[in-house]
Amino acid sequence: MTALQCMSFLGKNSSEILVAGCQNVMYVIDVERGTIVKQVGTEYNYTMMKFCRYVCAGTDKGAVNFLDPDTLERIESWQAYTDQLSDMYAQNDYLVTCGWAHRLHGARMLEPFARVYNLRMHKLDSLMPFHGGPAFVQMHPKLFTTSILASATGSLQVVDIMNPDTSSLHQANLANYMTHLVLAPSGAAMALADVDGAVQIWAASKSKLRYTVSSTPTEFADEIYPLPPMNIDSELTVGMPYYREKLLSAWSEDHVYQIGLLPPRIDPDIFKQLTPSNIGYRAPNPRKTLRNQIDRLSIVDSDGTALTAPKFLSEKERDTNDGTDKERRTSDADVFTNPGVIGSIKPDVPAMYQLMEIKYSRFGVDDFDFGFYNKTQYSGLETHITNSYLNPLLQLFKYTPLFRNAALHHAASACLTESCLLCELGYLFDMLEKAGGQKCHATNFLKAFSSHSEELSYHALSMNPRMRNSTPAFSRILQDSFDGENRQRMWCDRERRYQPLDRWETTQNVPAILMINTGLNKQAEARQLWSVPGWLPDRIGIVIEKGRLLCLEGEALRVSQRSRQSRPLVVYDLVGLVADVSSGEHQKPHMVSMINGTILSLGSHPQHVLPENWPNVLDVSTERPVEGTYVPIDTEFVQLKQEEVEISATGNREIVRPTREGLARVSVLRASGPCAGVPFIDDYVFIHEPVVDYVTKFSGMIADDLNPALSVHPLVPLKVAYKKLWILLNIGCIFVGHGLVKDFRTINIFVPKAQIVDTVTLFYNPTRTKRSLGLRFLAWYLLKEEIQTTTHDSIEDALTALKLWRKYQEFEDAGIVDKMVKEIYAAGKKWNYRVPEKGSERWTGGLTVSNRGRDTPDIDSGVSGPTTPVKPKHGSEYFESPLK
Repeated sequence: MTALQCMSFLGKNSSEILVAGCQNVMYVIDVERGTIVKQVGTEYNYTMMKFCRYVCAGTDKGAVNFLDPDTLERIESWQAYTDQLSDMYAQNDYLVTCGWAHRLHGARMLEPFARVYNLRMHKLDSLMPFHGGPAFVQMHPKLFTTSILASATGSLQVVDIMNPDTSSLHQANLANYMTHLVLAPSGAAMALADVDGAVQIWAASKSKLRYTVSSTPTEFADEIYPLPPMNIDSELTVGMPYYREKLLSAWSEDHVYQIGLLPPRIDPDIFKQLTPSNIGYRAPNPRKTLRNQIDRLSIVDSDGTALTAPKFLSEKERDTNDGTDKERRTSDADVFTNPGVIGSIKPDVPAMYQLMEIKYSRFGVDDFDFGFYNKTQYSGLETHITNSYLNPLLQLFKYTPLFRNAALHHAASACLTESCLLCELGYLFDMLEKAGGQKCHATNFLKAFSSHSEELSYHALSMNPRMRNSTPAFSRILQDSFDGENRQRMWCDRERRYQPLDRWETTQNVPAILMINTGLNKQAEARQLWSVPGWLPDRIGIVIEKGRLLCLEGEALRVSQRSRQSRPLVVYDLVGLVADVSSGEHQKPHMVSMINGTILSLGSHPQHVLPENWPNVLDVSTERPVEGTYVPIDTEFVQLKQEEVEISATGNREIVRPTREGLARVSVLRASGPCAGVPFIDDYVFIHEPVVDYVTKFSGMIADDLNPALSVHPLVPLKVAYKKLWILLNIGCIFVGHGLVKDFRTINIFVPKAQIVDTVTLFYNPTRTKRSLGLRFLAWYLLKEEIQTTTHDSIEDALTALKLWRKYQEFEDAGIVDKMVKEIYAAGKKWNYRVPEKGSERWTGGLTVSNRGRDTPDIDSGVSGPTTPVKPKHGSEYFESPLK
């Protein structure tokens, strides 16, 4: 290696590069391993290389040799110039070169033409003239036929190689001769360097400048702050030591048993009614329980009362407004972490690993207080849906950076596969990140997962029988599980019978993500190893050398990392683990996940683009959705499964599983502009599952609407409709509608509160009643409009919500929001929150101006300005309705 001058990759996805120069040997180097794979002899002196279909290698004699990337043999040679090459670039089966030529009296000057060679046809395609003599050439990474030529004096020419006669000229203001020209991989910037070491950056827009296609922020080292000084003479507070090993004072369950309960406390009401008798005192029985019924008091709190589940959100809100709010009920987590409230029975499973049972009220699952159990910024997944046993595994995938980033970037791509699990994982991971600690559910992913019938099987860890009397390291067991001898009985055609067959398994390479099946359900003796603290290492290394796998951990791994040996070392960091919790006599088996907190820093979010068919619906120049764009939305649902109810012996009705609904129609409207109120999304969703109830009165859907053979509407898969909403969400659009929280939950998408304008919340008075106002009543009272006369229509409902939001803005500008909300509730209480029948006295009474009706202009009317009194204007018109 004495005169190396150029190198090139041997393929787009290859990790090997070819290095050559003015010497008779070329080297093939594996950049991942850092080793020389092979050496190839050559008789040419190469000065530059590019890869496109072939390895295009330029010689010091002005020729370009085309080398086979597999065998490195010369396929063809092209004499481009009589002297050396100045620069060349290969892309999209085209090779553009510029170089030197000899003139009279031995003079040497740049050729005034750049030559274009067709790599597919193997011929000279065209000549591109450049009066200054091209010294540098680059091709645009996105505009595949656009080439940029530059001279040493700073002249630039942008030319299309398919039409060389049309070009544009530019001049760079350089203090000296140019030495380099480089175009960014994104195509948005260009760098020019001169002999003085100065670099000029050319870009179309400075604010939107991106050098790479998918860039990630630079990760800097954490700043080390000095420790504060401490005076040893002052009073010090020292915490109790933390022990990883079990102490002798921690009694096992075999030594702790129940000896009986304390006698229950007497009801205070009994003491008030005590009267003296011949023997002691007597009082009437309060009869608070059924006959022969007693309370179960296995675990009692410090006050002696039985433990109960946390209150529903509706109960807490009602108690707060009634002024009877008591302290929050004790949860299971508080019981098992607070020694003062533990009774005489210890749980079989620690509280944080127990299965949480979701309770349902008449308001559904949304009324359950999930925040009582989770006070962190990491969102959990609900466990009441089918196949929810996968939730811990999904959480582990979410915090695996490579897996998470691949899923998010794939979800942002143009994948249209209806049951693509990677897309659904990307949507789920995005929802978990946006939720920030709030509850989520994986309905869409689990539905797609159920449609895949493939069975996944993993080879489990196997423990060598010779190790059972010792304590082998984790790396040793993992190494023996990869490679080893396996004996099986297989059919022999020659002997015409089953014969034992010895098979030796070897590992050729290892993946980027390593998932390990521990196999503890088949190997009871291995449980003792996993119970040893620190037995599972935080980091392991794997080396494959000569077909043999070697697994390292601890000090051996650190020594291998410090050494400069040529063998490749793949290092794996522990992300987390999923454990099956099956102990406990009265508890259902389930799985829990434990994540390594040091790897919670993940990658960046991908960019989101509009679908290709939207430019046919939206005027991209004026109606392109951007961050902050308001989009009215409404959805319609059908019932896929009725709720499951259990009735106890006492007659109490308890919801076991709530009603499951499916998205049937979604409509998204324009909020402003000349086409305000006109939908740009109106999708009817094709549903694969059987529909038990179309709820036509509330959804407007009938069976023919969702039947591909009979529907007059074009049906789209659920993924297509979902992805449109997902793109609008990630662009930053703000959704306007009525009752959007429930709609988004049913769709299985999480929208932050900052991106929701819900008319239910705008016109809600929690101090008056817990009742929310319906869309039909608000439209009748505020807009003088009659909607939902027979059935619901999503376009009509979304447009009405938009008008109500504009009406709320009028009230807000006038400073009368609270007054109007109280007036609306007073009218609702008077008319039982229902729209009176048309033609009655109540109908006309609710729409007069004296009853505070408002005159928001219709979408096609010429009425201008609201009748609501507004604050004084300053300068231009204060408010203009977008529905004119």
